[in-house]
Amino acid sequence: SMASVLSALREKDAKNNSNSSDGNNSEENTSVRRNIVLWSRIDQKSCFKAVQSAGLTCVVVPTTLDGDQVVTDLEALQKCLLEYKGRVLAVIT
Repeated sequence: SMASVLSALREKDAKNNSNSSDGNNSEENTSVRRNIVLWSRIDQKSCFKAVQSAGLTCVVVPTTLDGDQVVTDLEALQKCLLEYKGRVLAVIT
């Protein structure tokens, strides 16, 4: 399930962070906890529940209308990626 996948990603990130404390990682600052999931499909409540079940923080990315379709606002997604930088663990669209 999605909650299992997100939990596994969170655990892998935590393991990477603990390994970086010994100074063996590259220049990238991996001590930042990746706990943000960017999500733009507010019609799928099961995704939101999976993010919460995995102990992660869900940030809703706005959507826009393209004709009769609801699509991800790519500018808003880019702003979120810049705002949360290295804290983003996953993007669900």
